[in-house]
Amino acid sequence: MVVGLHAEGAQRRAGGGGGVPGYLQIAGQGVHLTDREVQVVRLVAEGYTNREISQALGLSEHTIKNYMFRVFDKVGVSSRVELAIYGQSLLQTVAPPANDTGEMAS
Repeated sequence: MVVGLHAEGAQRRAGGGGGVPGYLQIAGQGVHLTDREVQVVRLVAEGYTNREISQALGLSEHTIKNYMFRVFDKVGVSSRVELAIYGQSLLQTVAPPANDTGEMAS
């Protein structure tokens, strides 16, 4: 699996790009995940519950469920376990974001 971060996302994080959302494209699969979706997938892969994810990201549990269903559809999985397995492969191919210690904020 080849993974690449599109320039628009890198440009937005660097302060440019006029608010164009960043996303992760998984080549050969036609999968585009937003930065937030990648965060959710990472936390699911690390075993966090929706409640823990919502607390870590400062969002409601309902919003996390919405992200989960969107990601399920985008990557073609139908369960949290399948998403966690997918996320594990994503974690192995994508470097952690800057300033990310890998630990959930309290």
